Amino acid sequence: MERSQKFIVEGEPIPLQRARRARNIFYDPQFRAKQNFSWIVKRALEPFEPISSPIKMKVEFHMPIPKSLSLKKRISLINHPHTKTKDIDNLCKFLFDALNKIVWEDDCLIWNVQAIKIYSETPKTVCELTYDV
Repeated sequence: MERSQKFIVEGEPIPLQRARRARNIFYDPQFRAKQNFSWIVKRALEPFEPISSPIKMKVEFHMPIPKSLSLKKRISLINHPHTKTKDIDNLCKFLFDALNKIVWEDDCLIWNVQAIKIYSETPKTVCELTYDV
């Protein structure tokens, strides 16, 4: 039997940053951001056990429209492809890392990803997971 879960995280999508090194000690500069993101998702899905079966994922990254643009240009950009910085693969990697052990047992269970990055008046991340129960 197939099951579907959907969650939305308000706020500008965050791309993954590489681990950093200071005096031969490696650290994750996004540790807090990942914790906050996973906490929001965990609260949205409660009660929820991490998924242990193959996962198909659809994710939409709603990116903010620059405030410097005219109202006419801002309106015309809504739901159009976002092709500026913040690569879609880094946005997905952050999502995968932040939700490990929270939504799924391991991100290797994700076998299919459909991701889009569009302009939106309200920045957010919308994710829909489909998996077998």
